[in-house]
Amino acid sequence: MFEYPQNKNWQSSDRLLGRARSDFNLLEWDKVNSRLGPSKKVNVIAVGFEADSDSILGQYQEAKWAGGKKNDLVICYGGQPGKAAWVYVFGWTESEGVKRDLESLFIKAEREKEDKDVVLPGMTLLPKMEKLVMEE
Repeated sequence: MFEYPQNKNWQSSDRLLGRARSDFNLLEWDKVNSRLGPSKKVNVIAVGFEADSDSILGQYQEAKWAGGKKNDLVICYGGQPGKAAWVYVFGWTESEGVKRDLESLFIKAEREKEDKDVVLPGMTLLPKMEKLVMEE
């Protein structure tokens, strides 16, 4: 299980933990948070576990962080790069719908292929995730 992000380096956030650091571009993730934070009062964190991990790890992570802080929305997932086998979202929000919809979004997301550019699996997912959180 991962320790709660402490943000010790002001030049680089630590909202992406584990495999999420290679699945998403940190700068783009932080840009999404910079828009969601002021308008929705939310801090979105992603925790990526290895491909052969068990979904119970999401609940273990929630227990370790005691549900997260007040504004946290934590997305835990495991599976192959670009395709989540399991997703577990937790946070203090009373909107259970946004948590379940984020889980569905991550499960359904397929990596979009580019001709010659290497695209991180999560790059096509970020705008959809931001839109969903904004709406719900």
